[in-house]
Amino acid sequence: MSGDGDLLFRYPARTHGNLVFGADDGGEIPTSHIVGAGALARPTWGGVVERIEALVASAVLVRPSAWAGTVVYVSDTQRPLVGHVASGFQDGRELEAGASTASQDARRMVAGGSMRQQRAEAIDSAVTERARDATRAGFPIHVRMQDGDTRSALHSGGFADARRLRAGGAVSLQDGRPVRVGGSLRVRDGLHVSAAGSRMLFQDGRPLQIGTQGRVRRGRPVVLGGEQARFQDAVPPRPGIYTPTHPEPEDPCYVPDGDLVFSAPWTAHGNLIFVCERHDGPGPVETVVVPVRRIYTVINTATLRRVDGDVLIPTLAMTLTIDVESWTWGFTARTPGSALPDLEPGAGGQPVEVEAQINGVPYRALIEGITRERVFGRSDLSVTGRGKAAVLDAPYTPLSTFGNPLAARTAQQLTNDVLTLNGVSLGWAVNWSPEDWLVPAGVFSHQGSYMTALNAIAGAAGAYIQPHRTGKSLDFLLRYPAKPWEWGDVTPDYELPADVVQKEGIVWTDKAAYNRVFVRGVKVPYLGQVTRAGTAGDIDAPMVTDPLITTTVAGRQRGLPALADVGRQAAVSLRLPVLAETGIIPPGKFVRYVDGGVTRIGLVRSTSAAIERAEEKLTIWQTIGVETHVGI
Repeated sequence: MSGDGDLLFRYPARTHGNLVFGADDGGEIPTSHIVGAGALARPTWGGVVERIEALVASAVLVRPSAWAGTVVYVSDTQRPLVGHVASGFQDGRELEAGASTASQDARRMVAGGSMRQQRAEAIDSAVTERARDATRAGFPIHVRMQDGDTRSALHSGGFADARRLRAGGAVSLQDGRPVRVGGSLRVRDGLHVSAAGSRMLFQDGRPLQIGTQGRVRRGRPVVLGGEQARFQDAVPPRPGIYTPTHPEPEDPCYVPDGDLVFSAPWTAHGNLIFVCERHDGPGPVETVVVPVRRIYTVINTATLRRVDGDVLIPTLAMTLTIDVESWTWGFTARTPGSALPDLEPGAGGQPVEVEAQINGVPYRALIEGITRERVFGRSDLSVTGRGKAAVLDAPYTPLSTFGNPLAARTAQQLTNDVLTLNGVSLGWAVNWSPEDWLVPAGVFSHQGSYMTALNAIAGAAGAYIQPHRTGKSLDFLLRYPAKPWEWGDVTPDYELPADVVQKEGIVWTDKAAYNRVFVRGVKVPYLGQVTRAGTAGDIDAPMVTDPLITTTVAGRQRGLPALADVGRQAAVSLRLPVLAETGIIPPGKFVRYVDGGVTRIGLVRSTSAAIERAEEKLTIWQTIGVETHVGI
């Protein structure tokens, strides 16, 4: 045995694990030498030695009963290494320990609810993770996917469910514990609280009973120093002969019937023009000239009220429109939602009549449509309607048959017959502008509403119908009161400079230059030819046929629009404020528009007024469409 202390194994390891020094298989174990020293604390000794040839020992007794000795063992035996390992790896011994798997089937849990997602409940914990599964709460639930049951054994794996710690901490994302509620929705209405009091940003106002103030009230009696009367106490006649004189009675202008009949058109200045019925009428109408100014100041006012009950309706916006093809005003408005009870029809289903005051001028309309729109904190109503003349058309009137089967009637008389039911007038007045003519018996026959029958008569006269702003009156106006090639000699109703116009638009169009048209009746064998004076009459317009064309007067009036709406035209659109001098300019008025060196004169064909209230500011603009002719 060498003294370097290295163990050299020559033979492979055996299964029993014993170390055999220097012996072949089946050989005798060599003699060994043991050298050592020890001190016994107590008089005890123990050990096993299979074979010792020499032993030297010494011992020292700590107590009187102890002893000391020395043992020397010398073997003098060479024991080379007889074993070696044949491979770099060997089979490991299996150990029974906790098993670990990357994934495993989850254990089913009996639950009674189901949800795909739920909100997380924050848990104060010292552990921070980006994402992990939550431990299921101990109450019946059911989910389509669930976490596996956590095992309380030491294991490790690439992925594992974390065990919840009941300690303070914070996580970035985690599954929450379900709360026992009736259900959950991705989007749902807020919780309705049936409390006695609640607060809202906006709500419908509650009607309050307050005192009203009338425009007329009883006056306070005032004691005056003197009295005046038309009559005085009579005195006895003096002695003598008295011959009374009777002056010639003055011819009054007005028939004393108490009715005020206004024949002149309305103007914005508000002046009343009284016409003497038994003398010459008023002089020619003066032109309203709008002067050129650097600044035009207009104080706008606009209100809307319900006529029945005189209920004021708050208004955010209003619009009034009319044109030559419309026989009544179009009306729209935008009001708060709280005004709905004041705009709905009554028990009888009759539409509500409203009156719009625009810069002091009234316009009346019937409410026919209401649309409500609600957004967060706001509710608005979009209101539509028509003027009072709408009651003469569907759906307010039944289908009727009109005609003159028994007697000849003039065209104007036919209009009055249409507005009469069983000999009783409907209360509508007609202002007739065209030249009247006779219609033989049995010629006029029409089936429809009152207004369709009136339009048929107006169309035969080359006219159109315009309503009164507030009253039950209809104006029959000639579509061309003057020939377009003579407009240069016409005195306009309004003269507008370019300075007062806020926006101008012009559209040029070219139409066929007709100079002759044939007009023909139906039941009456009448055929007329209308030719523009001063032309060859060689370009014919399409023939015009109408049952009410029975005379030359009717044929000439009906043929003029076909020869007037020709050639190159300029449709001018002018946007301007509603001035005190002009008011809202209606269709049928002549307007001269001066734009620098260009002067245009034409007829107003359409009118619209827009009222807008925003941020305590009221703006009113009117837009008129004017028909003008170029080089006719």
